[in-house]
Amino acid sequence: MTSTMEIFIAGVLKGAPATRRRHIQRANTIKLAIESRWNIRHPAQYQVKHLRWFLSEHTKLDKPNARYQYWLTVKLIVQRRDKVADWLPLLKGEWDSPCQNERT
Repeated sequence: MTSTMEIFIAGVLKGAPATRRRHIQRANTIKLAIESRWNIRHPAQYQVKHLRWFLSEHTKLDKPNARYQYWLTVKLIVQRRDKVADWLPLLKGEWDSPCQNERT
């Protein structure tokens, strides 16, 4: 069964089949979290505050690399919404690098 998120990001989704599946799984997680918190059912209704909330609050206990993977999927949603120039600067944070909070 094809999910709403799979259909929504299909036009911007590239890469190997395994990569595509992981993005779709993460996109579905994002959708469920935003729907639960904000009662927004379709990603075309997302605002930057919803995606920022997801990255800052919903993933705050995840490891840096997992947060980065969600960030990559959020970027696909932003691309699909055609809001890259407006939204990406507002979505900068500790999640936009895979090694941000790791100590060496």
